Amino acid sequence: MTQLRVVLIKPSKYALDGSVERFKKGFLPNATLYHIASLTPAHIGDVPITVHLVDEYVWQDLDYLRWLHNEPGVITLLALVGVQSHQFQRALDLAAYEDHLSRFPSCSFANLAKARIDGLKQKTALAPSGAANKAAGFDGNWDVTIFCESQGKALGYTRLLTAVVANGLLRAEDQSTGRPDWVTIEGEIGKDGKTKLNARGFTGNPKYTAAENKPGTPYGYTVDAQFDGSSGTGKRNELRPCKLTFVKRQ
Repeated sequence: MTQLRVVLIKPSKYALDGSVERFKKGFLPNATLYHIASLTPAHIGDVPITVHLVDEYVWQDLDYLRWLHNEPGVITLLALVGVQSHQFQRALDLAAYEDHLSRFPSCSFANLAKARIDGLKQKTALAPSGAANKAAGFDGNWDVTIFCESQGKALGYTRLLTAVVANGLLRAEDQSTGRPDWVTIEGEIGKDGKTKLNARGFTGNPKYTAAENKPGTPYGYTVDAQFDGSSGTGKRNELRPCKLTFVKRQ
């Protein structure tokens, strides 16, 4: 190790449409970030320490996530500071993202995570207004069914979720965030009903995973889906064949 990189992040929270809440200006700096930074030494022995401060509420892009990526000779320490109860979910997502990239820097999931971040960079950092979204006609509550056939040692399964579409943004979640067997699916539905959804979560029973991963192992995949009126279908793209169906509640 030639350098220790300390990244201090004050997490924001998720808005109702699933976006990260941000503001163009902040009148008072987050004091906790600077207090923690002041307690961080400049070096440990011969190893220099660099410190990066991020307040997500007033940070206008996602470039700071590059500090969580692996670099030769650099060890990254992520510290989430001043986390309040309404920010837990965002904090857990940041921690899971950093943990996965540090342990599996070259796997397909790392590439998926990086691609997801690159896609988010192309969107505005501020929450979109309902009037600007073109797919508000899909708004409402949806029942989601995930059906995966058996493949190799992995047993098949059927999973039911509830999704909410608000201003064209879909978000489905099952189980408690950050615990084994948790999964969330989210994405923006286009005016033509087409979308590429992003699913991520933590494995549960190893019998249902392709590599018999231990419970709590992070995973992710994408889904190509098509919505039409009050129904929709989707296909999982990575790892194993799975089909998704969407039915809007009346």
